[in-house]
Amino acid sequence: MAKYTATSPYFSTKSTSWYLKPMQWRALPKDRTDVYYTIKTEWVGKPTLLANDLYGDPGYWWVIQVMNIDLIRDPNTDMEAGMVIRMPTLGRLKSILG
Repeated sequence: MAKYTATSPYFSTKSTSWYLKPMQWRALPKDRTDVYYTIKTEWVGKPTLLANDLYGDPGYWWVIQVMNIDLIRDPNTDMEAGMVIRMPTLGRLKSILG
């Protein structure tokens, strides 16, 4: 059975010794300390670049989708320039992920 790190989007997804079960996204509750960002042209279709700019780690790309699931189903195609999204601060994200 695969064990994923706390920062992985697959952390909450169950698995067997040979396959992953359906994706189970991690819960990231909204908070009054969250910050709103306007998607810049250079971030369109590049969620890893946005995650790296915000958190210093492209591996947090999935946080964009989880925090904005009502706007972004696929961060590679749904992020549009000018769209306003909500994101947790780095400190709060690290405290949630452990």
